[in-house]
Amino acid sequence: MYLIDSSLFKMVKGPVRVATEGIAIGETIMPAYDYQLQMQPWAGKPFVNAAIDVDVKRFLKTFETVIEQN
Repeated sequence: MYLIDSSLFKMVKGPVRVATEGIAIGETIMPAYDYQLQMQPWAGKPFVNAAIDVDVKRFLKTFETVIEQN
């Protein structure tokens, strides 16, 4: 859906890590504050785009339109 209409999503940029142990195992995490970017384990990691919110009503309407076209 992002490729069809990226405006459906609220995006942020930052480094992402995956917890490999502990209570958060399997979760993707991103630093919440800019000052954390200088701290380990975030320093020097590449930035990626991550969706943090979606306009659900518009998403579903767009999805239905795409499905009906095929």
